[in-house]
Amino acid sequence: MRFRALRPLLASLSLLPLTAAYCVVVVGQRFDGTWGGSGILIVVRTNTATLSYNCGSGTMNLPANIADDGRFEATGEHIRRGGAAPRPGDVPDRHPAHYAGRVRGDAMTLTVLLTDIDQTLGTFELARGRTPDLLPCP
Repeated sequence: MRFRALRPLLASLSLLPLTAAYCVVVVGQRFDGTWGGSGILIVVRTNTATLSYNCGSGTMNLPANIADDGRFEATGEHIRRGGAAPRPGDVPDRHPAHYAGRVRGDAMTLTVLLTDIDQTLGTFELARGRTPDLLPCP
């Protein structure tokens, strides 16, 4: 008889593992997808991403998870490209890159730093599913 009052509490506690598992899935999925912005396109899959810029491209090795507030940091590579088609034997202008960003719902802010030359390419505002505004490289 005295446990009857505890039944609602015990029932709600039994759902706790299911709720926690659902939250982990939501956090993991909010980053995957196609993100577009002014001068940038990012396609995110599991723990990697490919980036296309107006005059370059890149890769990002993503962390297995991102912080509760949506912040993340990653390393990768950036390749600068000019307007002319590369000629046979041309060596790509490759640079190690550090990516720092934050995801809030369907919005992402991303800053790209070329670490070997300490040059910030810029900070980009992206939206999930948005068509990017990519321009031909001069």
